[in-house]
This record gives sequence, C-alpha cells and structure tokens, in this order.
Amino acid sequence: MRVLILLPGHQLFGQERALLTLGSILNECGINVHFLLHSRWPDEIRKKIEELGLGSSTLPFGTLWSRSLARREPGLFLANLWSVLSTSIKLLRILRAGSYTHIILGNATFSYYLLPSLWLTSVDVIYRHGDEPPVHSFFHRIANRLLFGRANHHVANCRFLIDRLAKLAPRIQPKLIYNIPGIQFDCVAKSYQPNSNKEAKEVRLLFVGQLSVEKGTALLIQAFRKLSAKYSNLVLDLVGEIPGTGEARTDNVSALLSKAQSDFPGQIFLHGYQSYLFPFYETADIHVCPSIWQDPSPNVILEAKQFGIPSVGFSVGGIPELIHHGQDGFVCRNLTPSSLADGIEYLLCDATRRQKAGQAAKRSIEIEFGPERYKHLWLKILKSDCASPVLNF
Repeated sequence: MRVLILLPGHQLFGQERALLTLGSILNECGINVHFLLHSRWPDEIRKKIEELGLGSSTLPFGTLWSRSLARREPGLFLANLWSVLSTSIKLLRILRAGSYTHIILGNATFSYYLLPSLWLTSVDVIYRHGDEPPVHSFFHRIANRLLFGRANHHVANCRFLIDRLAKLAPRIQPKLIYNIPGIQFDCVAKSYQPNSNKEAKEVRLLFVGQLSVEKGTALLIQAFRKLSAKYSNLVLDLVGEIPGTGEARTDNVSALLSKAQSDFPGQIFLHGYQSYLFPFYETADIHVCPSIWQDPSPNVILEAKQFGIPSVGFSVGGIPELIHHGQDGFVCRNLTPSSLADGIEYLLCDATRRQKAGQAAKRSIEIEFGPERYKHLWLKILKSDCASPVLNF
C-alpha cells in the first residue's frame, strides 16, 4: 500500500499533529506514506515530516472559499478556480508517478481543490472527519456532497461528530477511531512518571491552544482570578498565540492577557506558540481545556493524559468522551468562570485526589486511546475492500 495524506495547515495545531501521527504510525507498519502540502506555506511542517523520515509534495492550493471573496476580490476568486484545475492536474501526476493506492483527506476547504482529480481516478479515498463540515452556504453544501460522495471510507475521531454527521449525511456512516497522543511524545512519555521532578510548593495549570474567545481564554483568566485569591501558589502557563494579524487580531483577548499578566506577575506566563510541548506537560499539575465551542476531540487532553495529568473542561463537543468525570478529570456543566473554577478546585484542593486522577488519566491512554488499538483500526480500513462511492448521501 502507498498512501497520500493531505496536510492542510502550516503550523502544528491539532489537525496537523493528528495527521502527522497517523502518517508516522502507518509508516511503522511498513506502508509508504507521502504528505501533500500547500505550496505557499512555510517550511516548519515540511521539516517535521523530514525528521520522521517521510516525504512530501506541494500543491498550488488557493485560498478559502466564500461568497464575500467573490464579491470583494473577484480576481482572487477566479484564481481559486484556476487553482482547482492546476492542483488536480498535479495530483493526478503524483498519483500516477507513485502508484498510490489510498489518499486520506481531512479538511474540506482544501479537499475541494482536488475534486476533479478524485473523480477522474480510482484511488481509494478515505475522509477523516476531525471537525464539523462547513455547511453555511449553498456552495459548501454542494461541494461537500461531491467530496463526501466520492469517499470510499469515512472515519470520525469522536462520537459527537458521528452524531452530527448522521443528521447532515446519514448514508456515509463513519467508523469511530479516536486520536492518540501526538508523535513527539511517543518516545519520552512511556517511562515518564507524572511530575516526579517537580517541587511541591506551586501548583501549575496548563493551557495549550489558540488564545481565543472560542477556546475559553477569557473564562480561564476569570477563573484564575477567583482561585488565586484562595491559592497563592497557583501558576498558569498559557502556550499558544492569539489568532489573526492586524485588524483580524483578537485585540480584546490581547488586552485581557496583558492586564492579567500585569495583575499577577510571576503567576501567569505567556509562552507563545511552541511546537515542542514536552517541558510544559512535564511541569504541569492540572491541564485546562476550557473550549466553549463544540470542540470535537482536542488532542491536548490526550497529550496531558499520556503525561499523567488530569484535565478540566466543559461539556461541549467530544470533550466528555475524553474526560471521565470525577475519575481522570472534571467536566464542568455550565459555561461560566465559576463553574470552571469549581472544576479546577476539585483537583486543586486535594493533592491525593489529583495524583489518583493523573494515574487514571495515564491508564485510560493505555486502555482506550493507545497506539495498538489505533493501528489495528486504521489498518483494517486500509486493507478492506474498496467501497463504492455514494454520491447521493
């Protein structure tokens, strides 16, 4: 088998880390894996692929599709249409030259550029659903119909997405394969003892992700303010960046974080975007994933579990599938700072409870989210007979 994997982003966010992990696992099984990247992206992910000993090719993708783009910049919209043709032609050449048997897609926006080539070839298409598909316009709904209808197999990384897809496209019936922790931790976390080298004086909260309203940054800061009045030894590490640039930058979040740092010097630390997260998980006591949108399957929860760190999050999206409430973390029912503070304090106030929750988190990786089960399920799909595409899904 020879497998192509479309890698849409230019930084190591959740989707990119999940797909790199998948490629690495398949390569370990003796499968030839080759990644497809955007030709305009910088080299960060390409270097990571090379470190894994895998290959990559670039495709001339365009930009995002939207009605506003067609109105504001008709020239750019026409350039997108040209990119559909040029991207599909290059993919056909790659498929022929490499005799690839499968292509794994996981991002609808960029997969649209491949539609002509996908319908002109017999390659086995696997669509991995890691987010809800865009359905906000007629264009996206039609494009999804063509894209999902061409896929021979569908995979979803949580039951939440399977339930959502059952309403949008009931005939595709995805297989459930939960993510596993990111590739960078495979070699360092197996023998790691949670917080074994950490001083007992402080308790560190860890947030990893984009510093945005949707990711719950504002609620986390408010919860920290409430808790710090009672726990003077509390420290918060924020690893990530504020999305957007220029006018698109979320200035209210930027101002909120600046004030929080000013109010809590030596307690709140902004580390910016980091591609290597081991040192932050190594020193953390409690991981916080306060997403307030329907976050399907945050990889950061699994990465924290691998290090024996309990997580606190809200009951949204697929988060309740990853955190066993009261056992290896805490699931907050209300999307409020007080509810989040209560969830953190559940682990904060009792060191023994926190340690037991961390041990349970690490066990859940071995039992539910381990690489052997993941490998078995993916190989089963790759080795299965090629199902017929279902255009009328």
